[in-house]
Amino acid sequence: MSRIAFDILEEAITAVRLDEVTASLTYIGKAEIGTLNSANKWSVKRMQKVGNVTSIEWADGNGRRDNIWDNRASLTYS
Repeated sequence: MSRIAFDILEEAITAVRLDEVTASLTYIGKAEIGTLNSANKWSVKRMQKVGNVTSIEWADGNGRRDNIWDNRASLTYS
């Protein structure tokens, strides 16, 4: 499967959550469509803006789908 086809397929089967907590803090979660927010099947990243610099960090320091979306604020990011 080509990379383009893989990306299109992944978009078709992926649920996305955005939580814009403030203008400088946003959480983004991805999981298979139909996954409960309470299931440990989410990849979660945090975007923080300080001044002109935006940092993007992953829960547990990786993009694995093994986190719970409902716990996004208390996860460890790096």
